[in-house]
Amino acid sequence: MSLASLHDTITALSTPPGRSAIASIRVTGDDAIRIVAKVIDTPEKLFSALGGSSVYTNLLDSSAIAIDDCLVAVYRAPNSFTGEDVVEIFPHGSTVITDIILERLVSLGARLAEPGEFSRRALMHGKMGLEELEEVNLRVDAASPHQLERAKQMVQAKYTRLRAVYDRIIELLALVNAQIDFGESDQIEIEGFEERIAEAKRELNDILTASKNKTLNKGYISVSFVGEPNVGKSSLFNALLKYERSIVSETPGTTRDYI
Repeated sequence: MSLASLHDTITALSTPPGRSAIASIRVTGDDAIRIVAKVIDTPEKLFSALGGSSVYTNLLDSSAIAIDDCLVAVYRAPNSFTGEDVVEIFPHGSTVITDIILERLVSLGARLAEPGEFSRRALMHGKMGLEELEEVNLRVDAASPHQLERAKQMVQAKYTRLRAVYDRIIELLALVNAQIDFGESDQIEIEGFEERIAEAKRELNDILTASKNKTLNKGYISVSFVGEPNVGKSSLFNALLKYERSIVSETPGTTRDYI
């Protein structure tokens, strides 16, 4: 993605594609309000709407014919998810309606968002940190109550490991700087330096491997672990994935969900 495209006004269907009672189409960017105003029959209400308010209106197709009635919510910068002007359209959940609206928005200057682009903008504008975004992603992907409960814990565990590695590297950097500034020779000698660097690299590689495994493990591979209670099935499963996907407990029968 080019730097220029980071300033595009983007749009996407926020709800899963398919038939539903209500759908949600999100638009963000400097031109979000102007573009959405062209697809409704009360543009003046949208322009004057306060941030965090909604407008009841009709959606228009390219021939200015009303195709649906809906609510349109306005969030003005910087008080929005992305930190930009954001408009959310809530039409009835017909794929015909959502397709027409998305096509209209694109024809008027918006661009279809790339996967995760709304979250990327929230990060860029300081609305959320990486840790918060990862937790949101885990909650969205949760397939069981246990996964939902574990989302925050899993993210915190990962970032605790990352901060520990960061602290070790900063400590080594401080030692190097001290040797340069105050050492008696040009030779930098720090006890166990190479081993400590190698340990930090191993830890980072383990974290990267675990993250890749989480990305790849989206349910495309079916595996059965069969055995008596408390023989280590969950521990083995986690060891293979290199992250805590399954709960481990001394209480028999704790892993009951499809994982």
